[in-house]
Amino acid sequence: MVGPPTADGSRSRAPDSGAHYEIAADVEASANLLVDRIKGVQAKATTLLPTSTPRRGDLPPSIKRRLRHKRRLHKLWTCTRYPKLKKELNDMSKKYLRQSEISVARPGKRPLTGPSKARGI
Repeated sequence: MVGPPTADGSRSRAPDSGAHYEIAADVEASANLLVDRIKGVQAKATTLLPTSTPRRGDLPPSIKRRLRHKRRLHKLWTCTRYPKLKKELNDMSKKYLRQSEISVARPGKRPLTGPSKARGI
């Protein structure tokens, strides 16, 4: 492999076949070029995921606490499969569902709890 030109203009043979640079600026420029190319290839090969936002960020703290408690209870039940925990979890879910129906209902209107009440039967 032929190396960079020497002071007299001839090219010397480089025994290690690596690139030789005259000044530190050449090394810096070459390193920056390599880094830029690697970043470009990485950017093309990588897809960016959207940042996650909390879905329940606008809920009042009391409801957030209840949901956190319910989630912890569900995780505990998943590990233990203790029937009393499942009953407590189901009761809690029903209670929170009823409370959310009441809070969503318009003032002066009763919340609908089943299909029979929706039809007026």
